[in-house]
Amino acid sequence: MEKSAVEEWTVENVVEWISGLGLGNFTATFTGEEIDGETLLGLTEHMIGKIFRTMKDQVKFLKALENLKRTKANEHIVSEKVLPVECREVPQTSTSVHVWTACYTLPIFPPVVQMALDRKDIGFKSKDKSALRAALIQTLFDDLSKYTLYPDHIMYSTVLSTLCCKYRFLRDDSQTGYATLLEILRNKFKKERKTLISVETVEDMKKKFGAVGRGRKRAPEQQQPHMEKRRESMQSEEFPGEDEHSIAKHLDSIRKEITKLRPNIEAICDSMNRIVHTRERMMEKKSTEEVLGLFPFLKHPKLLLHEVELRFGVNLERNLMSGLSRMVDPIFRLSSGHLLTTVMSYIEGASDKTQENGLRMNAALLLLPALFRERENLLFVVDQVPPSPTPTIVFKGTTSPLAADDISVCVDGIEILSDYPGMDITLAVECIFSLYFSLGIEYPKALKNFLTFMERYFMKLSTSDKVPLPVLKMYSQITALLLGE
Repeated sequence: MEKSAVEEWTVENVVEWISGLGLGNFTATFTGEEIDGETLLGLTEHMIGKIFRTMKDQVKFLKALENLKRTKANEHIVSEKVLPVECREVPQTSTSVHVWTACYTLPIFPPVVQMALDRKDIGFKSKDKSALRAALIQTLFDDLSKYTLYPDHIMYSTVLSTLCCKYRFLRDDSQTGYATLLEILRNKFKKERKTLISVETVEDMKKKFGAVGRGRKRAPEQQQPHMEKRRESMQSEEFPGEDEHSIAKHLDSIRKEITKLRPNIEAICDSMNRIVHTRERMMEKKSTEEVLGLFPFLKHPKLLLHEVELRFGVNLERNLMSGLSRMVDPIFRLSSGHLLTTVMSYIEGASDKTQENGLRMNAALLLLPALFRERENLLFVVDQVPPSPTPTIVFKGTTSPLAADDISVCVDGIEILSDYPGMDITLAVECIFSLYFSLGIEYPKALKNFLTFMERYFMKLSTSDKVPLPVLKMYSQITALLLGE
């Protein structure tokens, strides 16, 4: 069969291919789940992890699947054996001379690291700083940077899954088994890239996403006068008696309190109130990673919303619920397409009217970008890495966002606001706007009309007379539907 015909494979064809990989004991699962060719090509890493429980089987299947996807149309896939995985090109720097291959081989580790790996040294999994782990990450960095200074998710996954497959004791409690090492390795690349401003690829990326501060700060002409006046009036309310020593004490007490299992939110809010102006100055010209390191409480949804209320005088939670509730029906009436079908099939299974109303409000937020013909994946992704460094909602473990059992928010490649028990889509959207305004991030062009509409009519963050024409048209359409009811 040719690659162009893979999507036409039947379940029996897929089972035959799986058997040829030496994974015949999983054919019953593929048959039971009715996995045909089209479904096979659409499997995510999360889905694959549910089918194959051991990393060895996962790696074998992922390599074969990648080969299946990358084989040229005039090449044939033989079901009796797995063909060698082809090499693929990756973004390279001017100093890169290697071509990435999914058939990854671990580098030769320094003798000290290799001996520690052989004896399964617990130092690799220490919660504190570890010289052994640092040496391990350095070796992986040196090897991976031969290919690119900007590894993608597949490259990271291939390297770390190969490592953890060979040295199983390195696995952590995450679903992939290497989430901790992944975060450390990613941070290593970020740190090393900072000093490589002479490398052409890094310069291009810095121009694209910004080299100064967070890079996507709103330009001065984009700062709205009414917001500046509101902030100035709030900043005039200084707390007396606060000096450098007391400010440092407030910051320290916040950091300690936020690490507790049950932090005292009221006490944290009180300290936040007292140092809000100092905190805003400290955020200037700092990267997102640095800001979150200085102020870890911004990873907590309630405290992030409180930050916006302090600095901009707006209660996002109240405003969103008030503005959205009356526009839900018109948004559904204007919507069409696959996403609408997906959310409607889930809403129809609601147990009562209250649950149905809640699901409809969540779904309306996800449907709105399509009405502007803008890129919805700049607002949310499902079981994928966000394509942009701007704030994005990440749904995990489902094909339908409304059914997600894990919702988090990602900004600048950093996953925050995860594992929060009360997180739903409306709260995630509120947090998205909190990050845009707290960190001074400029709206992406391909989602600007949606975000401007939300900012003006739902969040009540804008009262400017200058409104983009598509935003005005959409508001007029929705208003007309409301008046016609």
